[in-house]
Amino acid sequence: LRHVLARRSALLVVLSVSPVVGALFTASCARPVISATAANAQRPKLGVLGTVKRHTGVVATAAEPHSTPSLLAKLIALAKNNKSNATTAAVIAVLFLLTGLAEIGGGWLVWQAVREGKPWWWALLGSLTLVVYGFIPTLQPLPDFGRLYAVYGGLFIAMSYIWGVRFDGLKTDRGDVIGSIVALVGVGIALLWPRGGRPVK
Repeated sequence: LRHVLARRSALLVVLSVSPVVGALFTASCARPVISATAANAQRPKLGVLGTVKRHTGVVATAAEPHSTPSLLAKLIALAKNNKSNATTAAVIAVLFLLTGLAEIGGGWLVWQAVREGKPWWWALLGSLTLVVYGFIPTLQPLPDFGRLYAVYGGLFIAMSYIWGVRFDGLKTDRGDVIGSIVALVGVGIALLWPRGGRPVK
């Protein structure tokens, strides 16, 4: 009888304790799963476009390609800008050269007809060339008429000496060379001077 009562008591203890043990075991097993799930939910994920996606929304990071331009993009933009500036400078130089050739050449043809006894059609051809000369500066990308002609005036001085030496037998001296250099230096100052400052009254 004692053995039977002892067995029944032990069975009752096991049955009464087993729900508590089961609940504790279930909680201990479920806790890591919940923690891992929460950690995965809170962990930022890097999207394909460089954004961090959270369960609460989208947060931009420094990895986003549109936030700052890359070094390659900066180099390409700089190359395009330099190419554009070089093209503009080339157009200005060519138009100045054509302007000088038209004015000096046209004037020289008229001079030859009037002063050197060349045929009359030299004067006619020179006059037509001077008419063309008047239109060439209007093609310049430079906006100001006065500054444009001032810069061209310095180039005109140097080109006139070159034309005289090449076609008229001019013998230049030191004063001619120094004067041409001073004129070209003045051209460079007027043409390349940074604009936007206070005008001189």
